[in-house]
Amino acid sequence: MTCIRAKTGCNTGMKTAIAIAIAFANGLTVGSGLVSFLAIIGLVPRLAEVTHTERSLRYYEITMVCGSTLAALEPAFFVHLRLPAVFTIIPGIFMGLFVGCLAAALAEVLNVLPVMARRVGLLTYIRLLLLAMIVGKVVGSLIYWLVPGF
Repeated sequence: MTCIRAKTGCNTGMKTAIAIAIAFANGLTVGSGLVSFLAIIGLVPRLAEVTHTERSLRYYEITMVCGSTLAALEPAFFVHLRLPAVFTIIPGIFMGLFVGCLAAALAEVLNVLPVMARRVGLLTYIRLLLLAMIVGKVVGSLIYWLVPGF
């Protein structure tokens, strides 16, 4: 095992503890961002309203937390299931449903954007605001696809 030696020597236990703390902080940051984003667009309450399952709202929230936790743990504990390809259909359907619901929720938020801009007094800058959103999305996508390591 190669390590960088400082004046105090090679302390892999301390390095491991620091790596764990940084990974935990990153997970909290990303998880908080995801939950905040979903709360802002109101995806869960809207799904409960559309399906007439408002009384089960707590189960929706628990399912989201469990799913986010499992998705965050997957890179750390890679599990390889040797199943036939046909078993990817069910998770694929659920992933497609989630992306579709997320897109619909974002569309509702974008419908709110002109009303909010009118009330705040940014109506003259609405095109610039939308252009900034589009450019940010394009630049982010280009960085993701063209810069190695992302």
